[in-house]
Amino acid sequence: MEDSDRSVIEEESETLSMIDMETAREIHFRREVYKSRPWYHDFSKLGIQTNFSTGLPRFLRVQKKILSLLGRDIIGLNLRGENYVKNQRDKEEWLLPFLGKAFKLNSSKAESFLDVFCADGYYSFWVKQNFNPGRIVGVDITGEDIRRCLLIKSILNFDRIEFRQQNVLEMSKTEKFDIVLNAGGLYHLQEPSKFIELSYAITRRLMVLQTVVTLETESEDYFVSPAPGWKHGCRFTDAWIRKRLSDIGWRIIQKERNVLSGNERLCDRGSSYFLLEKNE
Repeated sequence: MEDSDRSVIEEESETLSMIDMETAREIHFRREVYKSRPWYHDFSKLGIQTNFSTGLPRFLRVQKKILSLLGRDIIGLNLRGENYVKNQRDKEEWLLPFLGKAFKLNSSKAESFLDVFCADGYYSFWVKQNFNPGRIVGVDITGEDIRRCLLIKSILNFDRIEFRQQNVLEMSKTEKFDIVLNAGGLYHLQEPSKFIELSYAITRRLMVLQTVVTLETESEDYFVSPAPGWKHGCRFTDAWIRKRLSDIGWRIIQKERNVLSGNERLCDRGSSYFLLEKNE
């Protein structure tokens, strides 16, 4: 990446960190959120406690201690596991500044934002709080996560934000969004190329993409499905996904890579990030 581009990203990262510090000064415990654990993301940047490993009210600390002494399972307090905490931090290193730059590049006040594989809606809510686009839609196949999205929406009292329980491969090509976030889902699909093509059709201009990539090889031809040790999904290299994106018509504005420190296997540890624009 060019030094000028890197300085822009670093400057935007610093600005976004300042915004996050402002929004994270007061973290509120809510009983209904606690009952909906385990959460996928830490919502502390949005002022809501979803990581319950620390900072619990006294009655819950006592309950947790008693359960621990009795040998009862208390899993789910620390999100879905310590690896999720680590991986969220690693992903946000580039996802947040890339989203910030996408909204800066697409300066229209009437922009729309689509969050595919939205899980509990964390990035949809983060975008809403920081950029407030005219329309936000989050899509995920899991009903339990969509219920979590709706709970947070009611707590934050956000409007112009919609969540759908839907298979992303069944989305209509006629519905268009200015900016699309495609994070954390491609490697769960058997045929990710199909969704890269679909996302090109439904994106008006910009897409931010994050995906797990294997670190076992850097071969452009490496692709396996199902993923190693799984009965679904796939694994591929950074070079493979880069070529698929270019072949379909995406122009890579910026890309980065890092390691997901919460994952142990080499095929799960790589993470690639792209800020993409349609070649139209």
